[in-house]
Amino acid sequence: MTTLRQCRHYGYGNGMACGKGVSLKRHSLHTAPCFPRNKETPCHERDWITQEEIDAEEAELLSKVDLASIIKARAAIIAEKKPQGSIGCPKCAGKLNYTVASYNGHVWARCETAGCLNWRE
Repeated sequence: MTTLRQCRHYGYGNGMACGKGVSLKRHSLHTAPCFPRNKETPCHERDWITQEEIDAEEAELLSKVDLASIIKARAAIIAEKKPQGSIGCPKCAGKLNYTVASYNGHVWARCETAGCLNWRE
C-alpha cells in the first residue's frame, strides 16, 4: 500500500536501483530523488504518485477489509488482558490467534481459516 507520496518507480527490489534502473547506491532516504522532500536531487525518470492514485488504492484495500469484525475481535482480545492467546473468530467462528505488544499495546492477529481475519497494528 502506498502510504506516502513518492516516485512510482521507487524501490530497492532491483539491487540498489529503482524500477527504472536509476542507481540509488549513493543515496539514503534523505537524499534519494524518489521523495518530494528531495525534489532538488535530479532524476530524469521521476514520476510522482498522485493523491488520486493513493486514494483509489486505499479505497480498494478498505473494500476488501471486514473492519467491523476486526474491531469486534480487537475488543475481545483487549478484554482477555493476556499478552497472547486465541479467541473465537467473530467472522468465521474459527480460532483467531493473537499477540499484544507489551511496549505499545498493538495487536497482531491471524485466524487459522485461510483468507479470514489477519492484521497487524
